[in-house]
Amino acid sequence: KIANTLARATQANIDMVESINLFNVAMGEYAEVTNKALEHTEKFTGLDLTNLQNRAGTFNLLARSMGIADDQSAKLSENMTRLSIDLASLTNVSVNQAAQDLRSGLVGQSETMYKYGVDVTEAALKQEALNQGITKSVRQMSQGEKMALRYAVTIRQTALSHGDFARNIETPANQLKILSERFVTLTRTIGSVFIPMLTRLLPYVNAVVIVL
Repeated sequence: KIANTLARATQANIDMVESINLFNVAMGEYAEVTNKALEHTEKFTGLDLTNLQNRAGTFNLLARSMGIADDQSAKLSENMTRLSIDLASLTNVSVNQAAQDLRSGLVGQSETMYKYGVDVTEAALKQEALNQGITKSVRQMSQGEKMALRYAVTIRQTALSHGDFARNIETPANQLKILSERFVTLTRTIGSVFIPMLTRLLPYVNAVVIVL
């Protein structure tokens, strides 16, 4: 059991390194400024920084793949990462689940967003476009333009949830979320002790396996 626990801790540290790499690659030139914003979020909420980076990086990759400009996708990823925290607090789901649902909503999976009271159907996008003075038909828009509308709709329709985590940070549900994330941080810290040993050992193990 001890060996399994240490193995999980080591794997958690390895995953942390990969998450940081994903964040830096995805954010590009906006990595530093976004990371400072996420560090502020970590300090204020007590959530794990690497998890925040992973969510932001994933949002950014999704937005860029849809053709949204780098500066806009960086802002989108930062805001959606924070929104996932507030939605998780308001609806009592995990932050990971909220982030996953928001990503689904951004690509048009409207049913996923209904439980948060958000409508990202084509009809809602048409109305949002009219509100912004856009006359172009939604059906003629690019995927990036549609995602931008879904993002705007999501931010507007979740207004009641904005800041919910901060307002209810002392509740047992949110304190448990923080505790869970702190255990993740602790596990990764323990795992970091074994990374140098693995770095030296694994090339030899691989060589032996290749020879065999």
